Amino acid sequence: MQAATQEERATDIFKPEFWVGREDDMQKLWAATPTAGQVQVPDFAKISAEVRFKSKPKLIIPNKLDKAELFAQDEDGFCPLDDVRTWKNWYIIREALQNVDNPDDNALTKAELLQIDASGKPFLHTAHNEARVFFDDVRTYLKEHGDAITREELKAAGLSDIISSFDNIFLGLKNIEVFANYAADPIADLDAHISDGQRTALSYFAMDGMTKKVMVLLEAGANPDTRDKDTNINSLAHAFVSGNAYVIHDIIKALEHQYQDDRLSLLDALTASRSGESYLLQHSVYGLGSEAGLEIIEDAIEKVIDPIWDMSIEEMRETEINGRTLLQIVTAAGRLDLLFSPERWEGNPRGMKEFSDTIRPNIEIQYQLSGKDGRPDFNALLSALNASAIKSMTGYDDGPGMQ
Repeated sequence: MQAATQEERATDIFKPEFWVGREDDMQKLWAATPTAGQVQVPDFAKISAEVRFKSKPKLIIPNKLDKAELFAQDEDGFCPLDDVRTWKNWYIIREALQNVDNPDDNALTKAELLQIDASGKPFLHTAHNEARVFFDDVRTYLKEHGDAITREELKAAGLSDIISSFDNIFLGLKNIEVFANYAADPIADLDAHISDGQRTALSYFAMDGMTKKVMVLLEAGANPDTRDKDTNINSLAHAFVSGNAYVIHDIIKALEHQYQDDRLSLLDALTASRSGESYLLQHSVYGLGSEAGLEIIEDAIEKVIDPIWDMSIEEMRETEINGRTLLQIVTAAGRLDLLFSPERWEGNPRGMKEFSDTIRPNIEIQYQLSGKDGRPDFNALLSALNASAIKSMTGYDDGPGMQ
């Protein structure tokens, strides 16, 4: 001890964990410690109390347990919940608290779990950080009894380590359903973690193509209508490529709600993509997306495409929405059949052929007007128009579609 005193390391000698079960030996060494060494350990009385407490046998959990016993303090101010060994029996304690005549009155509360223990930290800190009582189970327990702890309350109690640990658990795809089911306010809590107010967790997951997580959040009550339009459009692109028809359907509902009566803008949104190509183009050219998702988008487009039915080709070329002409939007919507109807090009087969050469990507002509699966046949239409023109002997004038 003289050497430890001279090196000012007396505090290292009197750490409580070294003396559990050997308090008498610790007291003898303390008595032999020079005064200068004792000065270095001003909280020896507290250390002694902690050693006495940790030297006691652990609490034997009966089949029925009154929670008052968990908070009963000894002469030094310690109670069983100060003991890590008690918390390691959490699942037994939880059941024992339920086995009394008045289980609701006997349940541990949020306030009690956040109460400061003898170590100066909330009981919940000892439970989670020392005894590895996982927070999702504590939240489940509280929810069963009509109570809950919010993220703000954990922060205020200095338990940010629990927040971080819990976040890492539930943010994994495997555990997000655990979070969604057991959190006090799952959507608000997750939004707070993901975005710090910048964007919602729903948009974060959707924009990163995590459609399974999006689905869980939607089922947990997240409102897709709260997202901005750009986020919804990007989300739709990811959901389409991921092939999740459930999410595609919900995002389209959000877009319909946001655009209300602006049907042309909705049409633009339904054919947009952050990669610059529409979902339908991606599907037809690259084979991306799912048939179910494609059908949902096509049905939605069918509902909003009315405003362009009566437009001329020139009007479609001149009308722009978000930097795209209606001609480009109609192509992206997979509705070239509207532009290549016989009525538009009667008497003007050359004009139709020249116009078809302006469609980009040109492969869309080959796909949308292939004559397969009920689609119009461009070559058959062109041949019919040529035959009609020759028959009428009118030559190639400016057909009605080019007015």
